[in-house]
Amino acid sequence: MDTLFYRLNQRVPIVQLHYDPATINQKLLLAHVQPIVQRNPYYIKLFLKRFMDVCEKQDIELLDAFYELYCDLLPSQEMKPTDVDVVSYCVGGNVGDNELRDRVIYMRESPKLISGNGTTGLRTWEAALYLSRYLLSHPSLANAKTILELGTGTGVVGLALSKFTHAEKVILTDGDSNLLDNLSFNLSLNKLALGPDLSTQRLWWGSEAGDKVPANDLIVAADVTYDSSILESLLYTIRDSFSKHARSREALIAATIRNTHTMQCWDDLLAKYQESGEIVWTVLDLCGEPSLLSLISKCWFSPGTPEIRIYQIKKP
Repeated sequence: MDTLFYRLNQRVPIVQLHYDPATINQKLLLAHVQPIVQRNPYYIKLFLKRFMDVCEKQDIELLDAFYELYCDLLPSQEMKPTDVDVVSYCVGGNVGDNELRDRVIYMRESPKLISGNGTTGLRTWEAALYLSRYLLSHPSLANAKTILELGTGTGVVGLALSKFTHAEKVILTDGDSNLLDNLSFNLSLNKLALGPDLSTQRLWWGSEAGDKVPANDLIVAADVTYDSSILESLLYTIRDSFSKHARSREALIAATIRNTHTMQCWDDLLAKYQESGEIVWTVLDLCGEPSLLSLISKCWFSPGTPEIRIYQIKKP
């Protein structure tokens, strides 16, 4: 039943929820959906309709409270693209792990908004979840380090590092000041506060960054390679950090392979700067079918999610 709760919290499409209604504690389920009703009543209306239909087909007796709640939710309407929801992602561990607590990140986002106000950072993208999962399963990558996140968006990766690792400091950066404003809300949701060990900064990539790239031990970024026009600036910023900061020696960039042409441009740029002796790079980790992770992971990846790679870029 925990798996169903993880999926509901992540707002997995109703048709993608798989469970055996006969094994579900109905009182626990009712209690679990109540907070979601306050944020996204339409989603729970759809879930209850399907859940009750399945139970009735299997002759499973339902608590009256399910029918009462469903009737209350009948007037609810689907969220508009610009509406915000509070979604949670269990970014660490697999189903059945005997962890003392789940590693959950709470995000205010607009799940139906792909691009608004010139940004893609109002929803959480798959590579951010995958990179968070990878970093939490390899804690030595973050321990006692100052970590700089580029293109932080909703903040999943940086907040996961701040919340669940022993990083010395995490610096969340983005070129969009509106996203940085939204981050303050996400910090509050996760009971985090800005201070010596967690900070935000507006940072443009490329030569415009000037001397503003903060000192760091490790650079991380996810879902930032979607547009070929920004790749040169992204690599400039990484190389600039390597050259200006002695401790800055490694970057981990997670990319979802949505456009093969764009990713070929990225690979070609990496090869170009490796040939010039400025960087060395490799594909550190690769997941060909992320949706298969949903069979074991507490975090869900949509069917059809393209291949995800984690690129490792290092100072020679």
